[in-house]
Amino acid sequence: MAKTLLPKIYEILPAELDCHIEKKVHNLSVDADGAVRLCLRIRGVETPKLKLDAYLFETGKLSPFLKMNLKTDKEKYCRKCNWTCMLMSDIISKNEEKVKDLIHSERRIEHDEHIEHRN
Repeated sequence: MAKTLLPKIYEILPAELDCHIEKKVHNLSVDADGAVRLCLRIRGVETPKLKLDAYLFETGKLSPFLKMNLKTDKEKYCRKCNWTCMLMSDIISKNEEKVKDLIHSERRIEHDEHIEHRN
């Protein structure tokens, strides 16, 4: 994990990370009841007003209300952070092969076996 994440974290330091979740929605956190959270750390107020299924259209497109609600909650509650969940999600969305670089060594064996079995 370190060789993939540390360079990204060093690029951000000494500042905190602005994940821009309201611009590029990925790595959403969802409560057990289906309510969307602003992020893993923050529940927000606007985002949980609608459940996940209300934010997703049958076509797979996201409701414009999601970005609007994420933006509002982020402006009110986010103080930025250096949690790596958004970095990891972004890395994986750009290159799925990076998954093995982002999991612990003992899990890499399981991951490789799963990929071999899938092929």
